[in-house]
Amino acid sequence: MIWINGKTEPEQALILDDGFWFGRGVFETIRVGGKPLFWTAHLDRLNQGLACLGIRAPLDADQLLRQVKALPIRHCILKVVATPENIILQTRPLPDEQNKPWRLALSEEPRSANPRLLACKSLNYLDNLLAWEDAKAKGFDDALWLNGAGEVTETSRANLFWIKQGRIRTPDLSCGLLNGIIRQWVMTHTDVQQGCFSLDDLLAAEAVFLTNSIMGIRPVAAIGQCQFGLSAKIDDIRHRYQAFLASADQEEQGV
Repeated sequence: MIWINGKTEPEQALILDDGFWFGRGVFETIRVGGKPLFWTAHLDRLNQGLACLGIRAPLDADQLLRQVKALPIRHCILKVVATPENIILQTRPLPDEQNKPWRLALSEEPRSANPRLLACKSLNYLDNLLAWEDAKAKGFDDALWLNGAGEVTETSRANLFWIKQGRIRTPDLSCGLLNGIIRQWVMTHTDVQQGCFSLDDLLAAEAVFLTNSIMGIRPVAAIGQCQFGLSAKIDDIRHRYQAFLASADQEEQGV
């Protein structure tokens, strides 16, 4: 379902502004159980993006949440898009709850170096889409980006973690990557070493996993031809995250 500026008739509601013509807008993709999860974190990041790109005044997170709760938006994925003249809410079904490990291809192009675009989820998303499509065409699940200095950053749709010598590592934001909401959750609940790491450091890992707001915690089976094993640490993080999701739903239902 889609709501544009509070209406369900897109042809009457959509304003063709710079968001449509030039991708001047930001978005957040939010997992919804009985309520939207990490709502404050998502709206804070969206509003930071609006300010960073000079798009519009910040959205009122509480007012928008009341609007969301008044609509049939439950147990789904919610996409919130803000452009200079439009606020768009779109829902789609939750993905199948599976934990099939992903295989990553190394992107042939380096990660974009524009810090203003890296700091938010902008509608200028074609780099991500092309990298993902190239990886899929080669039989992989996603594309891994390096920055211009050859340092590991993220994939086209997820943040990256790995375990080496028993320690969990992840690229520092200064390497050029989005500060993902589930990335933040992992770092709040687990001891993680941030830094600038080479591809060789990553490929020497014992295990690798990805995070984003839709799939949560996803193990990685391979990067190119380099294979990775299973990890009790990753299983523990995933189980704790699943417990958090279940607890959030029970809280909303008053269980």
